[in-house]
Amino acid sequence: MRHGQRAAVVIFLSILLSQQLALAQTAAVDQLLGVWHLARLEAVRQDGSTFVPFGSTVSGQLVYSANGQMLVAWSGGNRRKAANPSRPTPEDIASWFAGFDAYWGTFEVGQGVVTHHVKGAVDPSIVGTDRVRTFELRGAELILTVAPSPCWWQLGAQCAPGERVGLRLTWQR
Repeated sequence: MRHGQRAAVVIFLSILLSQQLALAQTAAVDQLLGVWHLARLEAVRQDGSTFVPFGSTVSGQLVYSANGQMLVAWSGGNRRKAANPSRPTPEDIASWFAGFDAYWGTFEVGQGVVTHHVKGAVDPSIVGTDRVRTFELRGAELILTVAPSPCWWQLGAQCAPGERVGLRLTWQR
C-alpha cells in the first residue's frame, strides 16, 4: 500500500470513528431526555462507605429537555413544617433550606459525563458554574455520581472537618 493510500485509509477510519462516537453521544442524550424521579441520595466517603445524609425519603425531579435545558430540585424527607405556615419563624425558614437544593440551566453530554451549566439556583454562589456528573444508565434508572469535595454545611456532623465526600444520586423514570 502506497503512502497516499495509507493516508486515505487513516482519514476514512478517523471519519468513521468520529461518526460512531457522535452517534453514541446522540444515543446517550436521547436516553437522558425526559423526567427522572429521585429514588435515593447517598453520600460516598473516600473509603467507599456510604450514608444517607437526608434520610431515606428524599424526593426530587431532574428534567432534561431536547432543547438542551435542564432543571433539578430535590429535598430530604425530614424537613420540618412551620407551626403557623402563614407566619414561619426564622428557624422554620432556615430548616427548609437544609436538605433542599434546586438549580437550572443547560446541559452537555460527553463520554459517560453530563455537565450542567448553571444559569439560576437557590444558592446564588453556584450560578455560572458547571456541575459535572458521571452517569450510568441501567434501563429505567439513571445514576449520577458527584466527585468528592470537602464536606459542606448541609452534611453537618455526619462527616469530619476536611473529609471529602461524593454523592451518588439514583433517579428512576
